[in-house]
Amino acid sequence: MYTTSYIAAVELTQFKNFTHATFAFSPEMNFITGANGCGKTTLLDAVHYLSMTKSYFHATDQPVIQYGKEGFRLEGKWHQHDIDYHLVCVAKEGAKKEFVVNDIPYPRLASHIGRFPVVMIAPDDVLMITGGSEERRKWLDALLSQLSGDYLTHLLAYQKILAQRNQLLRQWQEHPSAHIHDLLDAYDQQWIPHAEAIFQYREQICAQLIPLTVQFYTHLSGNKEHIQLQYQSQLHEKSIQIRLREIRKQDLQMGRSTAGIHKDELQFLLNGYPVKIHGSQGQRKSFLLALKLAQHQLIFRQKNITPVLMLDDIFEKLDPKRIQLLLSLIRLEGFGQVLITDTDAERIAAHIPMQQTTAQFISLPTHPAS
Repeated sequence: MYTTSYIAAVELTQFKNFTHATFAFSPEMNFITGANGCGKTTLLDAVHYLSMTKSYFHATDQPVIQYGKEGFRLEGKWHQHDIDYHLVCVAKEGAKKEFVVNDIPYPRLASHIGRFPVVMIAPDDVLMITGGSEERRKWLDALLSQLSGDYLTHLLAYQKILAQRNQLLRQWQEHPSAHIHDLLDAYDQQWIPHAEAIFQYREQICAQLIPLTVQFYTHLSGNKEHIQLQYQSQLHEKSIQIRLREIRKQDLQMGRSTAGIHKDELQFLLNGYPVKIHGSQGQRKSFLLALKLAQHQLIFRQKNITPVLMLDDIFEKLDPKRIQLLLSLIRLEGFGQVLITDTDAERIAAHIPMQQTTAQFISLPTHPAS
């Protein structure tokens, strides 16, 4: 028996364009409509923040603090395991971020990640398909971090050592030293175990991710198109120890680390060709949706908890048939809570059957609450 996890309510204070507002949600389907700029995406970002301790759209907190203010506050009521959890996040300029669950603060924010899982799908996520390999690694890292605190620990350690190693290589180019090899050996000895662990996690999750993605894309395309996914890593060919020895000279010449799991790639193919080049906008969006739905189901299967699924303005560039196929999927039992935003309330109404009585409809005014 799985556990339903859902956010029952959220309160935003000085968060982007909301001075103060409170919203309640249904445990199942929620449709949030309104004009562009009214705060639909901000509302989803607040839910993501309460789950992942950071914005989905910004690398730092500064852009989400309301203009002219010095900080923001988010509160959420999250229901899980038949228990209500009260989540509070307070961020102020120049101060350490505070994150509290049921009056108990976290000593490390990383300890919260994965506890209240979410999956977000937003328009700019198409960069996962069309962008560089770092976009796909970032997504894979976010997925694995929600599944395993151990993975997140390895990832943070790997990234820290990578930054230190690159700094050492740059310094050597400016001030060559005979001790460079001893120093690199010391860094590599610390680096290698983290690289090997991350590689194993990625390989295992991709073995589960690939068939699920194919399954969802087949449904969304009406079984008309064939896709493939391939996890590519230098560690498939040689151990990280051998690879680092082979490219030592190249690293010194380039002033950066040219080998490692930070070069891993996910290759996406449509009918045998790269979807980033040959796919239409609708096909790329369907591929993205299939990946995110597979992510949702992987979290569900491994944690036995239904993540909150958030779809931000995803109906653009999808034809009515694919919209209907998508909605038929996420209305199935086991998908849990879903939050969907759209500018067109009539489009939502056209695709929601009259018997969908448990759905919650939230219409945002042009100017958010103040």
